[in-house]
Amino acid sequence: MAQAPVHPQGGSTTPETAQSILQQILNLEQIDTNLFRGVSPARPRWGRIYGGQTVSQSLVAAGKTVPPEFLVHSLHSYFLYPGDDNIPIL
Repeated sequence: MAQAPVHPQGGSTTPETAQSILQQILNLEQIDTNLFRGVSPARPRWGRIYGGQTVSQSLVAAGKTVPPEFLVHSLHSYFLYPGDDNIPIL
């Protein structure tokens, strides 16, 4: 199962820490054919999921369902309700 990234408490985030958090967020767990689970950052909790995170995880999951020669040429999304950052993203 994918581990939720740990955000450092206090201080500024270094580029290396930010990159590590991003890699953890985009490291999706495959739970079935064409079904993936993503996580939200462990800290800080905002009570909702940022739309860019959802889109990024969706794009990574989609890329894992097709042969590597197929590339994304466009992406469109709409957010009707906020996501809950306590629930894994499927």
